[in-house]
Amino acid sequence: MKFGFRRSRAIAPEVQLSKSNPDSHGHPQNCLNCGAALVGAYCHQCGQSAHTHRMSFKHFLLHDFVHGIWHLDKGFPATLKKAFVNPGKEIRAYLAGKRVGWFSILTTIVLLVAVISFLDSKLPDEPYEEDTQELLEILNHNAKWIVLSFSFIFSLSSVVCFKKSRLNLSEHTIINAFFLIGILIIYLLDIIVDLLTGIGNEYIEPLVMVLYLTYAYYNAFSKDYTFGGWVWRYLAHWVVCILLSAVLVFASIIIHMSQTGKDKIQIDTTPKLETPHAPAAH
Repeated sequence: MKFGFRRSRAIAPEVQLSKSNPDSHGHPQNCLNCGAALVGAYCHQCGQSAHTHRMSFKHFLLHDFVHGIWHLDKGFPATLKKAFVNPGKEIRAYLAGKRVGWFSILTTIVLLVAVISFLDSKLPDEPYEEDTQELLEILNHNAKWIVLSFSFIFSLSSVVCFKKSRLNLSEHTIINAFFLIGILIIYLLDIIVDLLTGIGNEYIEPLVMVLYLTYAYYNAFSKDYTFGGWVWRYLAHWVVCILLSAVLVFASIIIHMSQTGKDKIQIDTTPKLETPHAPAAH
């Protein structure tokens, strides 16, 4: 038995950065992972990038750490941009198979909801009636499930109203989840403006959201119908969504009342203004 240090040797020489067969740009002609001949920027056999290079701290920090955990280097900003620049056409192309450069839609929603929840907690609480405050706390606590429920409602409605697109329920769910990214960004921007300026407007934000959804749906389904055909289907889509959403909210209230044992709940979303105390009489 021998102790001490020995000279290091390559365990797998075939995966080392070889210089035996570089091309004119100094890149290897065979995949450094599996040894297959390279054609293009990626190996057709294992998928590894053809441009493999020595590791460095800069590469690890700026590429591997960010890209390996979140893939935020390209896909995340590109996905946010696509949510506002031709969102309907972009998501239809995604469903058709054009998926390079996309970040996970579901992960994007989770990240945005997390940021919104954090920033929303920084806003000052507005006093409401006791029952309304309790209901709002329950809705905030189950926000992710409510968002997913509304997304399913929109998908169920759009698959019926826009059936000429020949997309199934799963594909309509992906479309509406992608549009939800745009809605969350609008809501996030409204929170940021409120935090910076202290000025909140409860009418502009819903209006911008409705305009965004109108643009997104037109961008996604206008090629399948005439303009008039798209208009009445889009209006029918909203009617169905409002009715189903009302049923969902009503069911949530009933469940809440049954769990708390209350026979009545007052829903008043008007903030309760504090009245100044009258000066004491001398």
